[in-house]
Amino acid sequence: METGHTFTEKSLGTTTIFTIDPQNIQIYYSTNCKDYGVHRLRKRAFYPLLGDSVLSTDRIGNTSGLDSTYVYKIQRGNFPSFEIRFQEFLKHILRNGTTVNLSPLLDDLISQLLLSYSTSDEEEDDDDEKHRHILLHEMAKATDDRRELRKQTLQVSLAGHEATAPTITPGAIRDTISPHGGGPSGTSPILVKAGTIIAPNSFVSHRLAPCYEPDPAIFRPKRWEHLRPGWNYLPFGGGTRMCAARNLGLIEMAYVLARMVQEWKGAECRDDVMEWVEEIKLSVESRNGVKAGVKWA
Repeated sequence: METGHTFTEKSLGTTTIFTIDPQNIQIYYSTNCKDYGVHRLRKRAFYPLLGDSVLSTDRIGNTSGLDSTYVYKIQRGNFPSFEIRFQEFLKHILRNGTTVNLSPLLDDLISQLLLSYSTSDEEEDDDDEKHRHILLHEMAKATDDRRELRKQTLQVSLAGHEATAPTITPGAIRDTISPHGGGPSGTSPILVKAGTIIAPNSFVSHRLAPCYEPDPAIFRPKRWEHLRPGWNYLPFGGGTRMCAARNLGLIEMAYVLARMVQEWKGAECRDDVMEWVEEIKLSVESRNGVKAGVKWA
């Protein structure tokens, strides 16, 4: 790599350190996190919408935590509610093998699991079983402040629909030291002055992680069987910036995938464009969605 694993860029009076070095990333998010916080540019962008959330405040341990009760209950097990939502998801997939775009259906499923609200169906639903341990209901037990409920709901909903780990770039809040990036070899410490933006690049670092070498573009699930990639691979962030709903997300994914395997014999890609085409939002996703044909069991 011509620039090495860490390099500095200065633009319009702002210094940014780009890095894919796992030791640097661990310093920013964990071992020396007291020297880093949310950069002022992101605070100004997110605070009017989300208030004191993980995306807009340095005080990770002091945010309202209104979603913690819901996350805890889901982690204990709320599978009856999951199954009800999954059955509604299946109703939109025809049994004759017709091509279906799973992407909006999965977005809708996430909305229902989080908020008991469907993005495609605005009909009211009074089924008590469906509303057990729903995020908004649990948060309303903790406060009746509508503004706070709105901000916290938006925060979790945003994270549920678009992975926000790539956007949580810290900034130095005081002069400090980063372990790597200096010297001819890039392995010496460097000075990080207050106000410097830190930009870890997960898109690159994940593909250079030992777990993906030497074939990062190949779908090979067995690579994960006995692997603990550590700070090379951070889909949920890390340290003080670890996603509070990490276990919830993993449980939801595992449940939905397991039920798909039980319901379907197989699925095939029906996308007319086989190469990867990005849709850039807070993170990236397939511009063409997930067009597939399903063979029912």
